[in-house]
Amino acid sequence: MAGIFNRQGKRNPITEKPLRNAGQSLNEELDRLFNDRMLPYFLAAALFFIATIMNWLSYFSRSHLFLSNCFFTVIATVVIIYASLKIISLKKVADSLNLGLKGEKFIGEFLDSFKEKGYKVYHDIPGESWNIDHVVVSCDGVYTIETKTRMKPSKGEISVLYDGDSIRINGGPPETDAIIQAKAQSRWLREFIVKQTGLDIFIQPVILFPEWWVKKSSPHKPEVWVLNQKALPKFIECSGNSVSPENILKISNAIEGYVRK
Repeated sequence: MAGIFNRQGKRNPITEKPLRNAGQSLNEELDRLFNDRMLPYFLAAALFFIATIMNWLSYFSRSHLFLSNCFFTVIATVVIIYASLKIISLKKVADSLNLGLKGEKFIGEFLDSFKEKGYKVYHDIPGESWNIDHVVVSCDGVYTIETKTRMKPSKGEISVLYDGDSIRINGGPPETDAIIQAKAQSRWLREFIVKQTGLDIFIQPVILFPEWWVKKSSPHKPEVWVLNQKALPKFIECSGNSVSPENILKISNAIEGYVRK
């Protein structure tokens, strides 16, 4: 009851959570990274720096001993160096999260344009310790979409090679984590829909590399689509999948009900 009424006895008219935005989990993770991990180091470095300045100002006013000031300055220097190294390390993590956030927002805006076709588009569907970046529900099938944003080299080859089982970025070592992740997300959503609606609908897992050229080396149709975002509409249209308007409504209601909890 206390959560519904405030101290003045007034009630919030909004009783359910909104749907989530593209990249919301990464945005929340960035906030936690700054507030819980980076900010304490900033404050520690700033406080020791200010304290050192104040100590030396008091020394020149002859109210403190030289040796005690030197000792404190050494301690402050160690703390400031340690805090600076931790901040630099955490900044690398923040830069990676920022890149992923920009990619998810970019793909989110791109997918939102599908709504003009009557498609349902959802972002940042939370799981237990992970999230599905995007879900598309349409008359042409249901799709889980994982966004992988990578920095491009300033020169040389700029391509993603997909052989159906692994991904190579710019001729690098084969990567399979994204494939495993996409399959797991698709499987989870399929099981969720069966549990909530009784419908056993095929869920196509998709991995998008924004603004990268994706090349395929396998003649067989892979279980997971790995694409540039511009190729996705054509793949959906030619997928051969079909979902009735009635089932689209059931699936959409199930997803929205889950997200709004």
